[in-house]
Amino acid sequence: MSYILNETDIAKSETPDVMRHFYDEMKRYDSVATKTNVELSDHLILSVMNPSQIAPPDFWIIGRKAQSRLLFGNQWADNIRKTQHTPIKKHNLASPAGYLYSLVNGLHYDVISISDPNMQGAIRRLIVPMKDRPDGNYLFFATLIHYEEFLRKAD
Repeated sequence: MSYILNETDIAKSETPDVMRHFYDEMKRYDSVATKTNVELSDHLILSVMNPSQIAPPDFWIIGRKAQSRLLFGNQWADNIRKTQHTPIKKHNLASPAGYLYSLVNGLHYDVISISDPNMQGAIRRLIVPMKDRPDGNYLFFATLIHYEEFLRKAD
């Protein structure tokens, strides 16, 4: 199950502080990569996606403080260019729609519920397509993910 949140939901208390800060920076600089928002990159997943294909994005970098790295481990995050997806199949299937939505609307904020044989919980995502200058085209995606009440089931 997935539900889309709107921009006013970002200001609510359920939104993690780093996510609100990232949102404020993206709005302030019109999704242009700047020194200020690059400092948040430790918390981000940077990726690219071919909008003509309905497939999860290809990951470039998993930040050192990104919750995906904390949940799935350094080995997974450091080898992301080989695997190109998360270990959660349902997340991978739900992923492309949010990225495509962000291209049209400038950002996408949602919560995805996951019940997988190995894990269960909710994923809060803020996806922002990024560009190198105000009049530039979108070049890549910056995604901040927060895992809520996420449990790894025993093997």
